[in-house]
Amino acid sequence: MRKHVAQQNVNTDAIQDNLHDVANWLHSGIVLPLEAMNQWLEQGDYEKLSEAFPDLIFQSHNILNKIRDIQANLPKDRKYGTDNFPIALKQLTNTWLKRAGLQNKRKIKVQCPRDFQVSEHIKESLLAIADEAISNAIKYSGIINHPETKISIDVTTKNKHAILEVRDSGQGVKKIEEGYGIKKIKRIISDLNRSGTISTLEITTSIGNGLALKVNVEL
Repeated sequence: MRKHVAQQNVNTDAIQDNLHDVANWLHSGIVLPLEAMNQWLEQGDYEKLSEAFPDLIFQSHNILNKIRDIQANLPKDRKYGTDNFPIALKQLTNTWLKRAGLQNKRKIKVQCPRDFQVSEHIKESLLAIADEAISNAIKYSGIINHPETKISIDVTTKNKHAILEVRDSGQGVKKIEEGYGIKKIKRIISDLNRSGTISTLEITTSIGNGLALKVNVEL
């Protein structure tokens, strides 16, 4: 018990130190330059204003990445509040529909057997992957502005494997650029493999044909 409390204190101290660094970085790298840029705008010094923008964008991305690193290293409590995978997946989907203002438009179709059961580790991993996949689909498929665009989530089992597929019928892309979401999904797949659970990830897309993400996990 004492060891657990001590570990929690270490984690809390580390998080506080990191957030303190980010706050200082935000102030010096974003707030102060913005105050200077506002002054240049009032003075009509557009040349200085234009020169300052690239560094401001660069600093913004660096700070965002730092915050994401802190988030990724937070102590991992149980994120999804039920042992029932189909219910947790439905709750997750409804959460994203609400965030995007799509809760009354039936934009996401979920198919998952009611009796689908996996270990806690696999359940949490698949839900975390679905979380990122739904987020990416809502951001990049055009679903908010195009009524015809839909997202489908299918969970099946076959030959002692669990298969999660998230597809959208959106605009698609010529080449997949690995942002935070896809990198996180790959990290989850790597963690599963390191734990002895053989897992694979396949992502396919093309212009006008949406994007499909398929995860195969050995049970």
